[in-house]
Order: sequence, then C-alpha cells, then structure tokens
Amino acid sequence: MDTAAPWALPIKDVFYSLKSSDKGLLEHEANERFEKHGPNEIAERTGKHGLHIFVSQFKNALILLLIGAAIIAYFLGETIDSIVILAIVFLNAILGFFQEYKAEKALRELRKYVTVKSKVLRNGKIEEIDSRKIVPGDIVYLSIGDIVPADIRLISVDNLSADESSLTGESMPVEKIVDLIKTKAQPQQLKNMAFAGTSISSGYGYGVVTEIGKSTFLGKTASFMKEEPKTEFEKNIAAFSAMLLKITVTMALFVFVINALLGKGMFDSFLFAVALAVGITPEMLPIIVTISLSNGAMKMAKEKVVIKRLESVEDLGNIDVLCCDKTGTLTEGKITLQSYLNVSGKKDDKVLFYGMLCNSVKGKSHARVFENAMDRAIFETDDAKALEPELENNLLIDTNEFDYERKMMSVVVKNRRLNVLIAKGAPESIIKACDSSEINGKKHKLSAKLVSEMLKKVESYENDGYRVIAVAEKPTLKKTTTEKDETNMSLIGFLLFFDPPKQTAREALETFEKLGVLIKIISGDSPLTTRKVCEEVGLPIAEGRVVTGDELEKLDVKKFAAYAMKYNVFARVTPEQKHMIVKSLSAQGHIVGFLGDGVNDAPALEAADIGISMGITGTDVAKEASDMLLADDNFATIISAVEEGRSIFERLRNVVMFLLSTCFGE
Repeated sequence: MDTAAPWALPIKDVFYSLKSSDKGLLEHEANERFEKHGPNEIAERTGKHGLHIFVSQFKNALILLLIGAAIIAYFLGETIDSIVILAIVFLNAILGFFQEYKAEKALRELRKYVTVKSKVLRNGKIEEIDSRKIVPGDIVYLSIGDIVPADIRLISVDNLSADESSLTGESMPVEKIVDLIKTKAQPQQLKNMAFAGTSISSGYGYGVVTEIGKSTFLGKTASFMKEEPKTEFEKNIAAFSAMLLKITVTMALFVFVINALLGKGMFDSFLFAVALAVGITPEMLPIIVTISLSNGAMKMAKEKVVIKRLESVEDLGNIDVLCCDKTGTLTEGKITLQSYLNVSGKKDDKVLFYGMLCNSVKGKSHARVFENAMDRAIFETDDAKALEPELENNLLIDTNEFDYERKMMSVVVKNRRLNVLIAKGAPESIIKACDSSEINGKKHKLSAKLVSEMLKKVESYENDGYRVIAVAEKPTLKKTTTEKDETNMSLIGFLLFFDPPKQTAREALETFEKLGVLIKIISGDSPLTTRKVCEEVGLPIAEGRVVTGDELEKLDVKKFAAYAMKYNVFARVTPEQKHMIVKSLSAQGHIVGFLGDGVNDAPALEAADIGISMGITGTDVAKEASDMLLADDNFATIISAVEEGRSIFERLRNVVMFLLSTCFGE
C-alpha cells in the first residue's frame, strides 16, 4: 500500500503535497506549472510516426513477393533485373510514405480543432478552459456528460457516478465517494478518484487534479489499449486487396506452371510469372486512396467539417439515412425564455426565481458556467437580472442533478425562513411528482380533473411552438435529499422557451431528398413541439404520426425494427431508444449517420456508421463518441460533406476501374 497516494491521504494533505488549496490556483501559478509539466495530453493511439509509416509501406504481401523475387534474381546473377525490381519497390514506398505522412499530418492538424473544455477554479472563480491547459493542483468541477480531463482526487460529490468502461472494462457506472481508501493502486477500487478519459454518468462533484497527461492511469495504459475498430470503408478495401492478391497469385502460378511444362526453364518461368504479378497489380491504388481521402478531409475542413478519422470521409458519402434531433438542426438552437407563468396562466416572478435557483449554473455573476442552453436562457432575461440580488438570501445546500430517466433536477435551498426542495423538468414528470398545485397563493389538491387541465394547458403552450418546463416545490427539514424525495410536491407554474425554426432548414431538407438521404428526427422533446417544428420547416411526417418513446417501449424487436424503418419522427425517446433505432436501421442494410450534441446522444453516435457531433454546443461525451464534428454547428454543412464524400467515392471507383483495366490489359 502506498500511503503517499492521493486516495489514501486526507484532503488537506493532498493539497499540501500539490502546493494547492480549496481556493484553486492563481493564473501565474497555473502558467508556471504548465511550463513545468507541459500540456495535459496523451499521445494519439491511432497516430503514426514517420518510421512507422515508412515500414508500413512494406507490409504488403505483393511487395514482399517482389522483394523476394529481387533477392532470388540477384543470387542467380540477374543483377539488373534485381535492381529494377527493387527500384520499383522503393519508389512505390517513398511515394506512399510522403503521401501518407502528409495525410497523417493533415489529420493531426484537423484534430487540433477538436477541443474539450473543463470547468476549473482559477483566481477564485469558476471558468471554462481548454482541458489541455489543466495542471496538477487545479480544482476541477464535474457534472453529467463531462469527460474527466485528468486524474482527480474527489473533494465533494453529490450522487456522482462515472462510466469507467474505457479504462477498467466495468460496464456499470461507478458510484463515487470522498472517503480515504487504503488499498493498492487498482482503478476499480479507487472510488474517491475520477480518472482521465472516463465520463460522468450522473450527479455532480469537484476535486483536485493529481496527475495529467501521460502520468494518469489512462496515460500509463494507453499503449496497451486496443486500436479503434475498422470502418466499413477499411473493411471493403481490405477485402478488395485480398481478392486482388488471390487473383494475382493464381494467375502467376498458372503461368509459371504452363511455362515450366513448355520447357521455358524454371527461372525464366518464375521471372515471367513475377513480371505478370507486377503487371496486373495496381500498386498505386493505396497511394491514390490516401491522397483522395486526405485532400477530401482538408477540403471539408474549409467547409467547417472536422474529420477525426480519415476513412470516415468516404463513409460519409454512402449515408442514406441521417438521424438527428430537431434542436440545432431544424431550429436555430438559440433558446430564449419567452415567459414564466403560474398555473393560472399569469406571469409570476416566483416561477422565474425558482428557475434561477433550480439551475445547473456554476459560479457567481460575471463568471457563470451553464450546463445547458435553457438554464442559460433563464439568467439572460432582463427580469432575471432584476431578481439576482435576492439570490444572495438563498443558500443552495443540496442538488440532485438532472438525468434522462427522471427528466428533472431538484435542489434544496435554505432561505430566511425554511428549507425548500425545488424541482424543474419535463411537465409530465413534474406533474407526476406533485399531489397539489398552488393557485392564487393557496394549495389545492391535484385531482384527476386538475391534472387534466394542467396537461391541456401544457398542450396549448406546445401547440404554440413553446418548449415547456414545469416547476414545483415542497418544504423540507432535510439538508440533503435524494431522488426519492421528489414526491408529494406542489406545482407552481411553467417556464416557456422558444427556439425559432432555422430559415435554411427547408432548403437543406429538400437538398437531402435530392441526394437520396432520408431524414429521421429523434427528439427528447414533447410530441407536440416536435410536430410543430417539423410542420414549420416542411418536413413531411410519415402517416402524420409522431411516435413516442412510450410506444416504442411496448414493441418487440421485430415491430421495433418495422417502426424504425416506417416512421421518420420520434419524440420523448430515451438514449437507449435512440441507440436502438440507429442499430435497427443499420441492421436493415442502411448506412446510418447520426447527428447529436448531448450526453443522451453518445450511445447513438457510437452505434452509427458515421457519428457527427456539434463542435460548439456539443458535450465532451458527444465529441468523443463522434467520427466528425461540425465546427459551425450548421445542419446544412453536412450537405457539402456528403457531396464531397460521394465525389471521392466516384473518383476512387473510376480510378480502380482504370487501374484494373490497364493492369490486366498489360
């Protein structure tokens, strides 16, 4: 047991060893440590160095065959033939090296655009910085959807759990604690640590950075981790190469045997067979593929599409189904708070104020960081700014973070009189958690009739195109709560948000239709709001039906697959259902792209043939799971990327046909 390890030390001793404190680092301290430790980076697993690229040029069965023939020719006295064959081999290797090195360099340049942000405590305030600039001693804040940027000794947790499958293979989220752990350095046992490369599944917490980059558990094990799975394009190229090799070897052997039987001499027959193999082999094909893909990637970068894997360029051109959320694709993604109404339909500051208290915001005024656009929109209203001084009289003492199963979050706030549990979330989830409603300052039992009235009111708001969030409260004597306490609450009102339809969406949808790409909207929003947006941008809804997550949950595998294919608009779906829809479409023979930006999109992004994430608004988890990013968050940008991908596919097909016809002609 290493008693000096951060997980085995009290927090004050960890701070002492790192020369830090619970106030975080000052900017000049962070800069000095950055100079000493360097950037918080782990070498790319898929990255190739110059020597590796050069050696890989010879890892080809046909190339090895040619080298063998050159050696045999040399020992048999055919020096000129040997030199010519080797010259061809090395010329091919040199050309291949320079083109592949250029492509790899271009890919590394593109990856620089993929930045992951982290929330840190610097100069006494919380701010977002590039994760590469994190240093030992930094205080880092973690919440659902974050990629943990470094190894962190946790100081405070609130229902915090992490997905550590990428590091330990553990499939279930690991609940985190802050207690000392006297054990050996096995990540599976160190529950008071958050490890670099893992992701936050639920809750909230913060801690101090103990190791960065190559010194983290991930950095130490990166070289042993598996390579990324091959794309469909890579598999097809490998299969095509194997087929060519079989044809080449078969024909060469046939010619060798025939010539030998005709008395041409064993050596002459062998050289003729090798020459035939050289003649019918399109040696330049790998170079041409690499050139085409790298040039395509750089061209896409100019169109604000960042490619993470070179092979994804060609795969993008084969997409025939594109699944996406409506937010940021059919809408502008610029959410504003339009109104805040009590259950009687009147503007009520209490509803707005509770929306400010039950919020993902971190930090004080002028240095706030938000987890989502709606929470930001609440604080950006003029009315909210007028209420900000009152926030000082309310102390946040506990938080139950939002998750996609409950579809709500809650906080415990202590004010001058008592503690209040405030919840905010999807109307159906909040109403289900309530047994009363506040009307004109008085509580009324939430009868079946009143529930029906509230739901009709929500339906009316959604028909007008608003995204509706409900707010509820209840007094409590507890200082800490769990999700189980979100019951017997009192409904107090609704927050109405508006995200205007994107002006370019209609034109983009028409272009996708011409390209033969079927658009499927898979949203976590309400069916009515989703329908309204689809109608406004001119997206035809299959059979006029918006399928809900509740409907999908009742289907068996066969019917689920039929629904996934038949319908094109889905609402109130869970992350698992998004994943299942994508997998089902892929299993039915479609090349599926998925565009997403949230934590709930990560499983679908990984399941898709091409995962596409928003570069600006996308969460860390979404960016990590995707194959490419839209640097401008523009839905229409995908069109130019698909067209470029198809153009590359067409060029490669023509090149292959030309090479095969000329080589076999020879």
